[in-house]
Amino acid sequence: MRLRFAVERLRDVWQEVDRIGRQHWSETEGYHAGQAYNPDLKRYFSVDDNGWFFVVTARPLKTCLMTAPMVGYAGIYCMPSMHSQAMIASEDFFFLENSYRQGWNAIRFLKFVEAECLRRGAVEISWTDKKGKGKLLEFLGYAKVATQWSKQSSPNPQVEVKGGADSTHAKANAVEAVDVYTESASTT
Repeated sequence: MRLRFAVERLRDVWQEVDRIGRQHWSETEGYHAGQAYNPDLKRYFSVDDNGWFFVVTARPLKTCLMTAPMVGYAGIYCMPSMHSQAMIASEDFFFLENSYRQGWNAIRFLKFVEAECLRRGAVEISWTDKKGKGKLLEFLGYAKVATQWSKQSSPNPQVEVKGGADSTHAKANAVEAVDVYTESASTT
């Protein structure tokens, strides 16, 4: 089934974004070990209200836009780079329900989001790839420029500090001891 894409205000579609977000988190964000899905509405609404963030929704084409269920979403930060001041766009989230990942839906969705980024003045657009989206992005002319690495730590490590001024012995979660060497604060 073909989809209709639209830029919609986050506040107006939050309940649907949250529903899709939970589905998205469970499918693609498993590497966030121990981190529960818990979006910060205040911050999301703030960046959306200030024009630094926008949401594109995907809904089935054969139904009225206002009543069609959301089956995909994209959230994009679009703001001046802290390094160059050039307008850049960066994906926060992009997801399409499994039953709509057919035909040209994903390509059309990505192209619609890209057009909105360009309309807002972006000179660079960056995306992540967790489930094969990179092949689609390559097809659209994007280049792989980085690989992201992630390491998880305990959410609330219990740290026990022992030792002298030149070393600290930390025991995280009473399982693993790690030596951390620090420079002496004294000057000679």
